[in-house]
Amino acid sequence: GEYRVVLQVPEFTQPAKGQLTVTFSGHASRFPVDLNPGKKWNVFVVPNEHLDIGYSDYPTKVAEIQSRAIDEAIEMIGKNPDFRYSPDAYWSVEQFMHGRSPEQSQKMFDMVAQKKLFIPAQFASNVTGFASLEDTIRSLYPSYQFHLQHGGDFDYANITDVPSCTWSYASVLAAAGLKYFVDASDNWRAPIILFGRVNERSPFWWEGPDGGRILMWVSRHYIQAASLFGLPPQIGAGRDSLPIFLQAYDRPDYKSDGVLVFGTQVENTDLFPQQATLASDWNQVYAFPKLRFSGFSEAMQYISGQLGDSIPVIRADGGPYWEDGLLTDARTTSLARANEQRALAAEKFSTISSLVNPIIRPDSEAMKLLWDNLRMFDEHTWTSYRSWDDPEHAESVRQNVVKESRATNGKLLLEQLLDRSMASIADYIDRPTQTLVLFNPLSWQRTHLVEVDINRGVKLVDLATKETVPYQEIYTGKGFRHVRFLAQNVPAVGYKNYALAADASEPTAPAPSASTTLENNYYRLTLDPETGAVRSIVDKELNRELVDGSSPYRFNQYVYVTGADKPRNTALEYKPVLPKPVLESHGANAGRLVSVTKTAFGTAAKMESSAVNTPRVETEIVLLDSEKKIEFINRVEKTKVYSKEAVYFAFPIAMDHPEFRYEIQNGFVNPARNIMKGGNLEWFSVQHWVAADQDDASVAVVPVDAHLVTLGDIVRGSWPREFGNRKGT
Repeated sequence: GEYRVVLQVPEFTQPAKGQLTVTFSGHASRFPVDLNPGKKWNVFVVPNEHLDIGYSDYPTKVAEIQSRAIDEAIEMIGKNPDFRYSPDAYWSVEQFMHGRSPEQSQKMFDMVAQKKLFIPAQFASNVTGFASLEDTIRSLYPSYQFHLQHGGDFDYANITDVPSCTWSYASVLAAAGLKYFVDASDNWRAPIILFGRVNERSPFWWEGPDGGRILMWVSRHYIQAASLFGLPPQIGAGRDSLPIFLQAYDRPDYKSDGVLVFGTQVENTDLFPQQATLASDWNQVYAFPKLRFSGFSEAMQYISGQLGDSIPVIRADGGPYWEDGLLTDARTTSLARANEQRALAAEKFSTISSLVNPIIRPDSEAMKLLWDNLRMFDEHTWTSYRSWDDPEHAESVRQNVVKESRATNGKLLLEQLLDRSMASIADYIDRPTQTLVLFNPLSWQRTHLVEVDINRGVKLVDLATKETVPYQEIYTGKGFRHVRFLAQNVPAVGYKNYALAADASEPTAPAPSASTTLENNYYRLTLDPETGAVRSIVDKELNRELVDGSSPYRFNQYVYVTGADKPRNTALEYKPVLPKPVLESHGANAGRLVSVTKTAFGTAAKMESSAVNTPRVETEIVLLDSEKKIEFINRVEKTKVYSKEAVYFAFPIAMDHPEFRYEIQNGFVNPARNIMKGGNLEWFSVQHWVAADQDDASVAVVPVDAHLVTLGDIVRGSWPREFGNRKGT
């Protein structure tokens, strides 16, 4: 058998040699022992309960559970003055204020001012790779206002559960004046800590693309105290586990005697009151390591003060992992993505309307609700914990409805603000009646295709040039035509007027064509109707074929992937011992050419195709005469299934050794160079564009509706540690 015996020895400060004598049944055995003094550690325990706005329960119930946790923390601090508590996000505090009496809220305010409760800067733990720059910045606004009113220090942010963050987050936090950032990573489907060991390299200066820096600590998990001491906490458990935890920091280059232990509880649960005495109970037994309850800032200030100039700098992107979860509902995510891009236009025109007419007041309440919806969509919780294997359960359905409402309600608010503000501005524009006013919210002059419904019997006249504007008729209704025209040179943050003049003549129908070749001064395209895609694109200026003819896919081909249904494979979770999934790609086929139409502004071709679980894929390709770009418009009708699936549009570019770049909120990432060690290299979250460069050519794709791209191949569940050499698909 085995016996565990605890021996006490006098304190010593230098290495020493000793002898251990074991006597049993009259026989003595002696063993030489090397004694090395350990560091006198100060372990800063940051009590925290993770927040999922949903997942474990309905969001409205979560609001009450999180509020109750703050009630319990207030009571625990009252009984144990050295206890501290840090809510996981400002959302929990906001819900507390909505659902508690003024007297109870005041107790919270007092403890914030006394630095016993600590409120983070971020509204929630967002999937930072998806959110727009403006929405990322504004996710800090509510907490900032709270701290202005109630005291406390607006100096730190934390993201929990979400395994990694976009590189731009460092820039945003630093620019907001924050000092510290703590990321408590969940490595399920995200081996960033296993590969990169960034927790053991903490703290480090995380430097954003613009050079802004914030001091960052990566925690092994968001329930680290619970994993070390258990719940309720047990001194014996910590005696066994804490020395193992400290081994990662017991090295010559780590010059501090302080470490941070983040999180005591899993998401959305009542607080265990026993945790409030953990530090005092432990310190009564052990002189060191010494446990201290604290907030993030106190711990980070202590540790960084001892480390001084030895703190390393990491300048890299986290390779966002969980941004793929948003594609649980691709259509809703596309809508939310559009909302985030258009929200600033609503704010600009609302402001301009009040400058044009001083008696007009922008609808600040609608604007606040709009940004609230955008923030809530960005929060990392998508739907119920059981939705992946029980999607028709009431919890799954209802939580999904709530998440979808963030996008649909946001769109209604957005259009309300835009319609009203543009109407107010249009009232002050000198124009005849029956005028179409086209607004440009961006800060540069634009020429762009526009689609609009106009009544039958009218034509468009550019009031600046007095010329009739030709249009393409897309479809017709009983009394209207849905048309597309090229709006040219619309001023920056300005407008252009088009008269809807009477015209009894019918528009001339364009001559039909069955040609599979489209051509302008820049490109020659060869269509592949069988796949509903493009076989060849020749850049005339470069005299170069842009499509990889050796690829199994055509350019802009719809690809439906099946497989990975058998659980416990590497596509669903990261474990080296698990098998890789057997995946099968099904390219669109059985296609046909619907039409090729020559218009006043270029050529438009339409094709239809189909694929597995996809009865129809409608593809329209627009080749403008005046611009070096190709527009692809894809409309997908897909059958609802609950088997594992993935949908791609493939763009095989004829490049054997390209360098890829994709845009993030305030810069771009080269995934072969700029991804943090351990960061995700299977899929990437794009703001506006992704490009492949090789030799004298650069090809960029602008995925208007989709935020997620893969480079070189589909997702295979291979979890590569290096980006490696990839072809230009």
